[in-house]
Amino acid sequence: MKKLIYILCIVTNISCKNENDTKKIEVNPKETIENTDKTSNNNLEMNNNLISFGEIFEEGMTKFSAKEIEKPFTEEQKEFKIKLNKFESQNKNFEPDNLLRLINDKTFEHREYSIDSEWFNYFVKKYNLQNNLKKPLESAINQEDLNVVKIILKYDYKISKQELKLASESYENYLSNKRIIDENNGIGEDGEPIPYEIKNSRATEILSLLKKEYNYHIYDKDGSCNLRDDAMSAGFIIGQVKSGEHIDIINNENQDWLYIKTKDNKEGYVHKSRIVSK
Repeated sequence: MKKLIYILCIVTNISCKNENDTKKIEVNPKETIENTDKTSNNNLEMNNNLISFGEIFEEGMTKFSAKEIEKPFTEEQKEFKIKLNKFESQNKNFEPDNLLRLINDKTFEHREYSIDSEWFNYFVKKYNLQNNLKKPLESAINQEDLNVVKIILKYDYKISKQELKLASESYENYLSNKRIIDENNGIGEDGEPIPYEIKNSRATEILSLLKKEYNYHIYDKDGSCNLRDDAMSAGFIIGQVKSGEHIDIINNENQDWLYIKTKDNKEGYVHKSRIVSK
């Protein structure tokens, strides 16, 4: 009899243990939904806290230089640095078109402030955008931002014949607007003032700078360099270009391999290391 009672107690204990274990692993559906909602809300909050490049650099309204922000002094500067740090921590990569926001347009629009051009240089360096400068250069020529043009050239950017033509067109536009200002007090054919701040124009200086730069020659210590059919060192050699020969750059989309035309109208690719400006 004692043995039977003992066995019954063991069975009862096992049954209770299993019941307790079952209770422990039960999942409350309501709690699961609540946890999922919390995760979604946290993700949504993180997305809502994302800061855009435009929030930092409102067009034409940034008063501070990159150097000033290294050690911010005023509350406004400190707030700006917080936004900048937040943007950089959230963006390990950088959309190259954001550089266009850093190009001033003081000639065509009245601005109380301009963006310090060192910001352009700052982001080019930070995100290694040396091969994404074609569109910014075209924009800087059109908007007559001389400082940005100078910065781009310092990166050993090789300008194309088309970009030189663009600078010439910008200069012609300057002359046309100057004539309207001189002869008609700045009133256009429609009877309205033309949107052109001639005192801010830098079209003349930009054209002069690019003309000086666009004096490209081949330099090779061996006396000549290879002209290739493709933008790579494995490209087929289609000819030779003598050292010292003047060339035109037809296409500079690839800043490592430039598509050129020689004086005898041969066309092909040459590595940028063989192209110098005299």
